[in-house]
Amino acid sequence: MPYEVQMYTSRRTWKTPCVYDQGKGVICDQTFETCEQAEAALDGLLADIAPDTANGLSQPWRRRDFRVTFVSKYAAHLTSPNMEERP
Repeated sequence: MPYEVQMYTSRRTWKTPCVYDQGKGVICDQTFETCEQAEAALDGLLADIAPDTANGLSQPWRRRDFRVTFVSKYAAHLTSPNMEERP
């Protein structure tokens, strides 16, 4: 079951901030096999941006600005080429 970390945007939508470079300039949304892996990635993301927030270089992001959500197999197929099950 794929999961994704998403952030709430100023346009009142949810968008994933976790992406990876597949190579040759192809950027894909990152999905995680378990909810726990996605939670750990969110913890890492918040830890990475904490110094910028503390120094005033970034807006103050809080955990409530993010969520971990299940992504359907079809959506995961569109965003992650490494998923085993594809429609």
